[in-house]
Amino acid sequence: MAAVDGGPDENIVFDFLDRRVDRHAGEEARYVFRVRRPLVEELVRGRCTNWVDELFLSSRLEISRKGPYNDYVYTFFKSFSPEHMAFVEDYYAQADGDQHYALADGYVVPRRCPHLQADLTRFGSVKNGVLTCALHNWDFELATGRCLTSDDRKLAARPATPEDERAQHPVIPGAHPE
Repeated sequence: MAAVDGGPDENIVFDFLDRRVDRHAGEEARYVFRVRRPLVEELVRGRCTNWVDELFLSSRLEISRKGPYNDYVYTFFKSFSPEHMAFVEDYYAQADGDQHYALADGYVVPRRCPHLQADLTRFGSVKNGVLTCALHNWDFELATGRCLTSDDRKLAARPATPEDERAQHPVIPGAHPE
């Protein structure tokens, strides 16, 4: 958990484990960032994608932490663009031995989108036989693998077998494995 202390009535908490951003209600946070509101507004207005380089290394804030350094927290603040998020997710997925396939409505598909490698178990959904990657709204027809968004991509999809079901591949949200 990280808290951003922006002064009276402007405290925010990022709870990475519960996946929520809320007003800070005084709960203990492992990381505390004290930064003036105008600096945050400047980064947001300018659509800054790397707060570590633009803010943290500028020494325009105070940071404290309890416990050891956590690379994931700082990586979060470095990857505020969809492209960088996809790169970072892929890096950590490969480092963690991520499974390479997922189940999507009775089909086995690559876990990563053929467009820019977004994790389809997080950004994908299936409706009427079409897999959509929400990161860039690319659509793929499951039965053929044909990309409905562009002619230069194809999804390597195949019907799932009972062995695939037993392998416990992750499931694309919204999909209904048979």
